Formats: sequence, structure tokens, C-alpha cells
Amino acid sequence: MRTKKSAANIKATIVLYFITFTIPIITRTFFINILGISILGVNTLFINIITLLSLSELGIGTAVGYRLYAAIANSDKHEIAKWMNFYKKTYRIIAAIILIIGLAITPFIHVFAKVNLPRMEFYFLLYVASSSVSYLLSYKQVLLNVNQQGYIRLYTHAIYIICLNLFQIIMLYFFSSFALFIVCQIMFTLLENVVLALTVDKKHTYIQGDNHAALNPSEKIDFRKDVFSLMSNRIGLKILSASESIIISTFVGVNFLGMYSNYMMIILATTGFVIQITQAISASVGNLNATESNEKNVKVFFAILFLVFWVSSLSILLIAVLMNSFIEIWIGRAYLLPNSVLVLMLVNCYIMVTRNVVVLFKDAKGLFYRDRYRTLITAAVNIPLSIALSKVCGLAGVILGTTFSMLAVTVWYEPVILFKHGFFDKSYKYFYHLTRYGLFIIFTCLICFGLFSIMNMHASIITLIARASIAIIVNIGLVLLFFRNSDEFAYLKNSAKLALAK
Repeated sequence: MRTKKSAANIKATIVLYFITFTIPIITRTFFINILGISILGVNTLFINIITLLSLSELGIGTAVGYRLYAAIANSDKHEIAKWMNFYKKTYRIIAAIILIIGLAITPFIHVFAKVNLPRMEFYFLLYVASSSVSYLLSYKQVLLNVNQQGYIRLYTHAIYIICLNLFQIIMLYFFSSFALFIVCQIMFTLLENVVLALTVDKKHTYIQGDNHAALNPSEKIDFRKDVFSLMSNRIGLKILSASESIIISTFVGVNFLGMYSNYMMIILATTGFVIQITQAISASVGNLNATESNEKNVKVFFAILFLVFWVSSLSILLIAVLMNSFIEIWIGRAYLLPNSVLVLMLVNCYIMVTRNVVVLFKDAKGLFYRDRYRTLITAAVNIPLSIALSKVCGLAGVILGTTFSMLAVTVWYEPVILFKHGFFDKSYKYFYHLTRYGLFIIFTCLICFGLFSIMNMHASIITLIARASIAIIVNIGLVLLFFRNSDEFAYLKNSAKLALAK
């Protein structure tokens, strides 16, 4: 059953991936041509500031989800209702906090955006409203996730993406309005949450009849401990992810932020598929941890790590060989960034997608307290380093600061915590695999660039198709050559056969 539900979630992830990869590119084309690169940079800045405002969530969703895994496995409806009531109250408080903080910082928003944009404060307030509204009903979605029904949320989100982008394109084409562009996001975010909330209510009617179920004092104490640990972690993570855009806007320029966001949109759309796969199976991993042996957990961990490596290696290879040609064809050579910037972005991308597997199992095992200060330390290293390097290397310096900070703290610390306190094993095998997989990606990139240099192809649609085809053949061929006899490959092969048989 667990394999079947994981397969359904992964299938939904694939559908969502193709939608989120193609449609936003069309919308962004309209955005750049109608509103310009400067407003695109402002839009990216607003999104990242809103990301910082969502710090108020503090990892509460993760802590609640961790507690619901056992309740779902045991069909304990009272326990489920108890945590959902608490979650509902908490998210309403969070919505209010985001709105209040957003209103407070609105008068100072121009400090971060070095561009002359009339009504900038009004546009930012619309983003604040969009973020606040998203918390009113979204808490119910945790039940779909922990019950291994994430595919319902993913299919709903796919419809949301299609409708949202369609209406945003209409607003841009007919009205050239940044305000209406944001209003569409508010409306469809609310609509998506309403649809999903009604779906959850229909599937879990017992929640409505147990509105007074509450946590006891000891549960609140344990929960606060986990939330405090997650709070430290989430604050550092949010600062780390949002500060990069803020630093680029402030110290390099909002136009560079707009160009950088074009690259990041494509990278996140491509490698985001890998992250969505791990999110799709997160409930199955939680169930695995609650019902299976530690030895089984370790075996599944390395199998998932191999799957993530394979998909991410192909994604990174395709980005490396196609990105600049795609940007040139899409919006022109004027929007190209230096190759050094692209290389650093791909290094950071590899670090993030592989650590996502570690985070997946770390959260499933509830190892929040032991990891509470890591992201704060990473952010403390990253911000001054990125600012200093931006003055020397410009945009590349900001990204290099992120690379150094992750290598100095995150890359080694999280796996050590997971293996020592979660798997009760040594972590050297993980680092061996991580290094081997990284070298494989470098090797495949060098082979493809060598082939393309001999062919000497110019940027065109046919060239993109030819390069993509060659890259896919090289990647799959070399993975089969080097890894077909590995335990991880055999496990995935058997799991695929079981899923198809069902």
C-alpha cells in the first residue's frame, strides 16, 4: 500500500512538474516584454521579503505532521482532531502576525529596491495580503500529506497554476497592470485553499464533530520544545534563502536580480521536480519510520538518495548545456549571465537537492532539537560573506558566499546528526556516495561539452533539441554503465516492478 501511494504521489508530481515548468515561462515572457526587467526584479524582491515574513510559521506544520503520522497509522481520530484544532488556531494567529509585520515594514520597502516605481508600497501590501490569506485554510492540507494523499493536493495545485497564469497573462496583455497581476494571485490562492479545505472536510468528517478536542499540558510542553528547535532551524533557512535576493538587489542592482531570477526560475522548475518527488513520498517515509526497522530505513534512504541523484544529475546536465542557448532564444543575449554564475548556481543546486533526502528522513525521525542552531550559523556565515564577496566579484560573489556557507556547515552537519541519532550508524557511506555522485555529474558535463565543442552548433530550437537528446542519452547510458549493479539500483528496479504490478 505504501509503495502504491508513493507511486500515485510521484505520478501527480510529474504532471505538476510539466505544468509548472512550461506555463510560468510563458507568463514571464509577457511580464518582461510588458512591464520590464526592473519590475521583474522588484517582484522577485517582494516574494523573498514575504518569505522572511512567513518565519512566523516557525516549523509548526512539520511538528504537527510528525505527530499525525502515528495517529493516522493507528486510526486515532480523537488524536487527529486534537492536533488539527490546535493547528487551525495557530495558523490564524500566524495570518494576523504576517499582516501586522507586513504593514509595519511597508513604509521602508523602498530601501531594498533601488528603482523608481510609483505606488511600490501598495504593490507590496498586495503581496502581504496574498501571504496572509494563504494561511487561513491551508492548515487542513497537512491531513492529505500525512495520509499519503498528496496527489490530491498536487492535481489541485496544477489546475491552480494553469488558471492563475492564464488570468495573469490576460491582466498583463489587456491592462499592463502589475497590481491586477498580484490580485489574481490573491484570488486564486484563496480559491485553491477553499477547494482543498472542502476536500479534506469531506474525507475526514470526524474533525468537524470534535471541535473541542485540545492538547494536554505535557503535550504542549513537548510540542514547544520541538517548535523551538524548528524555529531556530526555519529562521536560519528562511534568512538564507531570502537574503540572497535582498543582497543582490541592494548591493548589485535590481536589474541583475531580475536576470538572476530568470535563471533561478528555470533551475527551480527543473530541479524542483526532484524536491517535489521527495515531498511526494514524505508521508510514506513517515509511515516507514513508524512501522519498519531501522535497517529497512537505511536501505530505503540510500535508494531514495540514488533516485534523487539520477534525476538531479540529468536535470543539472540539461541546465548546464541548454541554459544560455535557451535564454538567448527566449528573451535575447542581453539577459545572459556569465558562465561562472551559472556554474555556482548549479553547485548550490546539487547541494540543496541532495540534502533534501537527509531532511526528509531527519524530519520523519523527529530530530528537530539536535539540529536547532545549524541554519542560524549558516545564515550568520552567509550574509557577511556574500556582502563582502559582492563588492569584489559582483553577482558571482553573492552566490559564492552561499556556496561557502553551505559547505562550511550544512553539507556535513545534517548527515552526521541523521546517521548518529537517527540511524545509529556511521555517516561515511553517505559522504562516499555524495562525492561519487558529484564527480559523476562533473564527468557527464565534461563529456557533453566536449561533444558540443566538436559539433560547433549555434543557438536555435533544433540545437536545443539535439543537445538535450545527446545529454539524455549520455546520462542514462553512463548511469547504467556505472550503477546498474548497485544495491540501490536493484531496490528501485524491484520497487518499480511492484508498483507497476499493482
